[in-house]
Amino acid sequence: MHRVRNNRTPSTVAADKPLKELDSFKPGQSPDAQRDLTVDKSVRLSYMLSDRKGTALLEYRQVDAKAYLRADAKGLVKLAGQDPSQVDAVGKDLPAEPAPVRDVLAGKWITFDLQAAADEAKKSDGTKAVSPSAKPSLDPETAKQLTNSVKDVLTRTVTFEDKGEKDGTEHVWISAPGRRLADELLKAVRPLAAKLPEKFGKLPDAVPAGVRETAVGADLYLKDGKPASVTFDLAQLEKKAGPGVNFPVKLAFSQSTPTVEAPAGTVALTGDDLQRVVPNLTRADGLGTGRGGSAGPGAAPAPGKPLTGAQSEERSASG
Repeated sequence: MHRVRNNRTPSTVAADKPLKELDSFKPGQSPDAQRDLTVDKSVRLSYMLSDRKGTALLEYRQVDAKAYLRADAKGLVKLAGQDPSQVDAVGKDLPAEPAPVRDVLAGKWITFDLQAAADEAKKSDGTKAVSPSAKPSLDPETAKQLTNSVKDVLTRTVTFEDKGEKDGTEHVWISAPGRRLADELLKAVRPLAAKLPEKFGKLPDAVPAGVRETAVGADLYLKDGKPASVTFDLAQLEKKAGPGVNFPVKLAFSQSTPTVEAPAGTVALTGDDLQRVVPNLTRADGLGTGRGGSAGPGAAPAPGKPLTGAQSEERSASG
């Protein structure tokens, strides 16, 4: 089991068996195999997007192949710098049907069967059951060459700095110059490009211009000599991110399985309900246009008004 966390989006992925044994975590799935999807009931997911005060803005859970979703529509609209009262206006303008749209705007838990949705998608795709094709894979010699090439690059470019120990946990800072690392990895892999399976795609001719020259790094924490967690600040990758701007993502490792339970008082949606809910929400008056009026069917979304200084401060404070 592993957990992925940052300060605003705590997430959990758990299963009753090793993740490597789950089809959804196996690499190299062929298109035919992906088309014949069976949702694994042993997988449990939990995701929550919250503001800095800990208020949940969006929650998603998966239990026994059923999805559960709840959203704070007003909170999300406020986070986007718009007027939360737009949500009330949208609710008043909605027709009596479909009722599930009102449930979403009211912040109720909605649920739908993932397996039923997958089966319906397969039917609408118009495909017949087929035998999965063989997974593309590297031949042993190419895999060995690729591994050695990558190891050589990492040995020359990556540095490890001991940051000390606290409460029995070692802290190591791992860093490398961004553009140099990307450039050397590309050069190391390119000679083997012709031997790589098609799933890897075509290698670029050069490292993208947006890759930063400065060093990027991650914090590695070790407990009893084993990885306990890794934290990577995504803000390092954004050139416009100024001092003090951080968006850390934490990957923690644990043998204990968290409790992910289905919420009570849910509103069940069918496949037909989902097909009605999504279009109605995306076309909702005000929320989709960035202003109070309706854009009308097929109209281009109008840009929202620039945030005032007070709105920017409030948005920053809320996360």
